[in-house]
Amino acid sequence: MQMNWSAVILLASVAIIVLGIVISKIIQLKPQCPECGSKDIVETSRETLGSRMIETAGGGTPGGGSIRLQLDFELTYRCKKCREIFKRKFSETQ
Repeated sequence: MQMNWSAVILLASVAIIVLGIVISKIIQLKPQCPECGSKDIVETSRETLGSRMIETAGGGTPGGGSIRLQLDFELTYRCKKCREIFKRKFSETQ
C-alpha cells in the first residue's frame, strides 16, 4: 500500500492552521480585569462606534481587492470577583 505523502502533509498543515485560528480566537475573546486580573467577567453592554468600508488585497473585485465592512465596538465588562467595570474597544471585519 502506497501512501500519498503530499496529501498527508496538506491535511496536517490544514489541521495546524485551523487549530491556530481556534486558539487565537479563544485567547482574543477572554479579556481580564485590569484591577484584579480575573478572567471571570461578564459583558454588560456593546456599543457600535462606527463602520467603514475597507479594501483588502487578494480577490473579489476586478482590481484584485476585496471590499469588506469593518465595525468598531466598545464593550463594557464587569468583573465578577472585584466588581470593577471597564471598557475595551475593538474592530471586527466582516
